[in-house]
Amino acid sequence: MPKKIIIITLTILVITISATGYFYFGNNQTEEKNQNSTANSSTSNISYHDPAFYIQHGTADRNIPITQSENLTSKLSSVIGKEKVTFEKIEGAGHGGSQFETSSNLDKIFAFLDSQLK
Repeated sequence: MPKKIIIITLTILVITISATGYFYFGNNQTEEKNQNSTANSSTSNISYHDPAFYIQHGTADRNIPITQSENLTSKLSSVIGKEKVTFEKIEGAGHGGSQFETSSNLDKIFAFLDSQLK
């Protein structure tokens, strides 16, 4: 069975968590209000069967509070296990930018992908 990978980072964007708790696959999508916002919360659909997560968040992000990633990390860890969740704060980084694109940071991301795909 092939492994599933979900990457949450600002340079390799698969999921973006908005300040309202909605989540999107991709970038620059218009938020659609839903009667049941809990069902759309990034933490309400977590399952024991979810893949490993690698989450990075800039400490100077003015778009998304870092608590969003901290809460997601906590919830994921409690459901799928701490060993399957990596969370890193990128000191001084905003909502994306060059700090996420350094060769040392990309090496960490590729090492994570290698560990999950082999």
